[in-house]
Amino acid sequence: GLPILVGLDFEWKPDKRPHDNHPIALMQMACWDTVLIVRTTKCVRLPRWLEAFLEDTDTVKVTASFDVSDKAKLKSSFGWDFDTRARAPFYVDIAEIAKQ
Repeated sequence: GLPILVGLDFEWKPDKRPHDNHPIALMQMACWDTVLIVRTTKCVRLPRWLEAFLEDTDTVKVTASFDVSDKAKLKSSFGWDFDTRARAPFYVDIAEIAKQ
């Protein structure tokens, strides 16, 4: 069958000064009929179920302008390295599609 599509977004306090590095404070996931908001303010590591979701190849994660800063925030906030743990084909950036 077709893969499950899940919208994915991260929020953090803006890094306004060069030495600022605010961690991801909120992770949002949404599908057709459900929204999950995970507050990660005090987390230093992702819960295992969330790591499993980010690494899952049965789910396509739909993002908007997912870039180097999102990847860097995942690593600095939780020690989770996108480039070694995620499968890039299962992340679709609608901003990139819109450019085509």
